[in-house]
Amino acid sequence: MNNSYIPAFECRHTLVKHTKPLNTLKLNKDATMLLSGADDGLLLVWNILHGSLEQTISVTFNGPVSAAVWTPISPNRPSTTFAFGCADGTMFAYHQTQEDEPYHTTCLVPAHDGRVETLAFDTHHHRIASAGSGCAKVWQLDMEGHFKLIHTLDSDPYIIRNVSFHERGSNLLICYLESHQVYASVQHHLSCVLTRLARLCMKIENWVKEWCHSLPMRIGHATISGDSGTLIVSNLVDGVDTYAIPPQEPLRSFRHPINSNVPLLVSAVMDSSLIVVGSDDGCLRIYDHHTGQLSMSLPHGKGLVQIVNAISDNGKSILVTGTSDTDDIAIKIWALIKEIAEDTQKTSPPPVYSTGLSFWQIVCIILVCCGVQAILLNLPFDRISDLIQNCLKLTPHFHH
Repeated sequence: MNNSYIPAFECRHTLVKHTKPLNTLKLNKDATMLLSGADDGLLLVWNILHGSLEQTISVTFNGPVSAAVWTPISPNRPSTTFAFGCADGTMFAYHQTQEDEPYHTTCLVPAHDGRVETLAFDTHHHRIASAGSGCAKVWQLDMEGHFKLIHTLDSDPYIIRNVSFHERGSNLLICYLESHQVYASVQHHLSCVLTRLARLCMKIENWVKEWCHSLPMRIGHATISGDSGTLIVSNLVDGVDTYAIPPQEPLRSFRHPINSNVPLLVSAVMDSSLIVVGSDDGCLRIYDHHTGQLSMSLPHGKGLVQIVNAISDNGKSILVTGTSDTDDIAIKIWALIKEIAEDTQKTSPPPVYSTGLSFWQIVCIILVCCGVQAILLNLPFDRISDLIQNCLKLTPHFHH
């Protein structure tokens, strides 16, 4: 008997603090903490287990917070460091020394000439990729939380919608909005001996273009599936498309109505075939990119649900949704509550037996008792004695 499992989510918390549209939501690796950034110039740190606000970081001088990413340089403490970028091109690094202490600034750099569009982190080499003004850069992040620029890729006159590390950090995938292009830059290593006597070796790391493919439609946002084998693209026309890497023809397409020509973020649930995408009708849609089916639609609220993020850790899946409408600025946390098994052969439920008395049976017994009591109270004692004796005479006797 084949069972298919449909994940069921419920809203655990609704977080309200931002006063202007959201731009980024990022869950940490163990699904306990959340970063949110918005046009109000605030970067907020949330505890999603309790639904509480842990810290408010105001960078209004640098404009809206446009991108954020957790940077877990310590494997034992995945929530101690993060980075975020702003509309003026500044990129910040924050670090937490002790678990109960607030995060503090460790570094800030003028990363780009304009808005920081997106950020990605490579856990294998502790590198950050940033994009802005059509240019992608790769930075080394040391244990003290400082950035060091190690490579700047060629600039293009197009908006970069997404950067992602691939193949354990050896590849960098860059997706452009207007040109429909997906660009792969590969890291090449060259070692050369400077002096044989000292046996010194210098490693020169360079990122070179490996391939470039144009997709049929403009790229609103993109991400890589949890198994790292599929590129998931939210287009600006009619939904979501999936591609092999490098991309050729779409593997599957997931269609849903799009009325507003705005980029809708898409996110893949790690260790799962599920992908989540925002919408302009107030709902979060969850697809299975293996079966091509719409698993469910979750009602966030009214208007544009543009910002989404998802993560899965030890079987615990968490989704977050955020609105970009000025009338309803809210973040919702969705938690997996159960999996419903759908059997191909449905069995009828077992019969239910009841041994209790119904309501009307109880009412009848009460009325009979009241009637008998009224009769006995109105009869003389000698009449009651004669009535009992007559009843005893009518009772049959059994001989053993």
